[in-house]
Amino acid sequence: MSRNSQQDDSRRHIPLDPMTKTLAHADKGVAKQEPSRHKVCSACRHKKQGGDFGATLRCSICRERRASGARNEERYRADMRRRVMINRLETNIERMESRLLDMGLRLSESNTNAAQEFLCSNVPVLKHSDNNTASDPEFGNFCAGGEPNAMSTTSIAGANPGIVFSYKSVEDWPPCLASFSIPRSLVDAPLAGGFSAISPKGMEWISQKVGNLSLANLSSLLSAKHLDENTTNSPLHGAFPSRVFCSLPTKDEIVSLVQSYIEDFNMLFPIFQRSELLSLFNQKSLDMRVQTPSQWACINAVLATAYMIRPQEASGTDHHQKSWLFIQNALEMVNELCFGPPDLLGLQALLLLVTFLLGTSAENPCGFLVSAAIRICHELGLGKTEGGSPLCSEGIQHKRTLFWIAYCLDRELSLRFSEPPAQSDEDFSVTLPMEAPTDSKYSMPTSDLSGSFNAFRSTCQLAIIKGQLYKDLYSPAAEDRPLSQVIASVGVLDEKLQEWKRSIPPEYQPEKAVADGHRSKISPVLLLLHYSYFHCVIAIHRRVVARGLSTGTDLLEKDDFTSSPASLSNPRVLLSTSLCTKAARASINLTKYLSQDNTPLFGSLIYYPVIASMTLSWSIIRNPQDAYRGYNLKLIDRTEDFLSSQAFCKAFEGIRRLVKQCAEYRSIAEAAVKATM
Repeated sequence: MSRNSQQDDSRRHIPLDPMTKTLAHADKGVAKQEPSRHKVCSACRHKKQGGDFGATLRCSICRERRASGARNEERYRADMRRRVMINRLETNIERMESRLLDMGLRLSESNTNAAQEFLCSNVPVLKHSDNNTASDPEFGNFCAGGEPNAMSTTSIAGANPGIVFSYKSVEDWPPCLASFSIPRSLVDAPLAGGFSAISPKGMEWISQKVGNLSLANLSSLLSAKHLDENTTNSPLHGAFPSRVFCSLPTKDEIVSLVQSYIEDFNMLFPIFQRSELLSLFNQKSLDMRVQTPSQWACINAVLATAYMIRPQEASGTDHHQKSWLFIQNALEMVNELCFGPPDLLGLQALLLLVTFLLGTSAENPCGFLVSAAIRICHELGLGKTEGGSPLCSEGIQHKRTLFWIAYCLDRELSLRFSEPPAQSDEDFSVTLPMEAPTDSKYSMPTSDLSGSFNAFRSTCQLAIIKGQLYKDLYSPAAEDRPLSQVIASVGVLDEKLQEWKRSIPPEYQPEKAVADGHRSKISPVLLLLHYSYFHCVIAIHRRVVARGLSTGTDLLEKDDFTSSPASLSNPRVLLSTSLCTKAARASINLTKYLSQDNTPLFGSLIYYPVIASMTLSWSIIRNPQDAYRGYNLKLIDRTEDFLSSQAFCKAFEGIRRLVKQCAEYRSIAEAAVKATM
């Protein structure tokens, strides 16, 4: 075979380039359905899809179409981003729809009731009864009432999903009452807050400003009897379904519990008026479905407190467990009380919850609840001086009593747990109570029969000193104060405390009662007052002892103190260590009057001997060779034995934690004494 024929065969078997075929067909005008754009080679097509346009192009068409390819890549990337975003949105919408369907919302319905069905979660919305509660103050009518409607008791784990409380529906109520509010800055007395334009005070103020202009429209709003101040158009309305952890007891049991509460507890914490409380329980039905949130909270809080103060029976009935179930019923209403419209009964429920939880040494719930109570006090105007109030003198006195109870609880929590108080002394104008609350044990006759001792006023005065004590010695602003300023504050506070003690009749003063050893019983009011006094003495002088100053010589040797000798205005600061230990011993000696069977405030008072015992242990640790170390250790052991013998101290975690801390301090003090032998 010749060379030319071999070359022809080799040409015959060489495959044609795809681009060559494309150009050949284009030149021949082959009638095919082709796109309008020009085709490119396979290599260029792969590079275009991969986004690699930096390499050398392989054909003239690709070189001509390079700019267009770059623009196509940008459009491609933008389109991909849009597709990813749309896909993500669709996925999220599908998840949300699935979640809403699981929660009971029927998406197919387009009416306005869908949102309400979602909030209620297929739970029936129950409205309040319009029947007025009975107002007979006599216990006979209360005892003659019928049985409360039975409610199934549910366990804590599997409690009823709940009942949604619904306030009374009122037509033609203004959609936003905030627009009717007149700020105090526009009137003659620029105080905090304001008053409504459709209130009597607002009508009077408008009449003074506009003269003879007719106010018929506003007057009709004011005189409309169908308007209810408890009505709310809040978006949170009905958003808090409530559970029932324990059904109400029988009517006879309720009568016994309420009577015990009035005679034993309300005499010490006069949160309710007797007639008001009996009227609350004298209703035809005490079922949850016919009560407002504040009424239901008060009913359960009263029953829980009554079970708490009831002595333990030999039959083994655990009253503490029952009381905790009822307090859980009341706590289910906290959201409604805090987010709903403020009312006096809701304030009373919160105050009773605080006193109950304070007895269990529950720090966080107490702080939250007392802050909410203080806020409601201001919304109801309890912190302001009553001027021209339509209430009777007894009603005004009761409102003032509620404010001061909230104030005293706030100051006690602040000093006990070293937390800032919720109420500032500059934000209220109500005066100290001149008379003791009615139906209480705060009015005590004096020995000379010249008058009576108002222990409630004295308690409020001591609460003011507690607030100043926290501010000057334990607040964050007082942590880095120089020693001279601390000594000066200690002297001033100690002088105020001693002046307060001198204002008490001699037979009721703290040291007098402790020295009177033949006394077998002491009023719970005086017991609380004396415990608070000794605790204040410890809290005041502990700030000096914490600086490592055991004697007056140590104090005078301090360089930053000698430059300010005026700080020694009260020479008792030189005896701070001795005053601390004496107050701790006196506080522990008061435990002989403390008994769970006859002291309704047992849970709240447990805190004071525990702190006194820890103070004595701390003094032994600082000075193991003190001459009184043996006597102090005996007092510490006595306190620990007393606490371990009380069933109440084993029922709540907060009390158990205090007792455990007391034992730990005692063991460290004993080890310090043994180390010096």
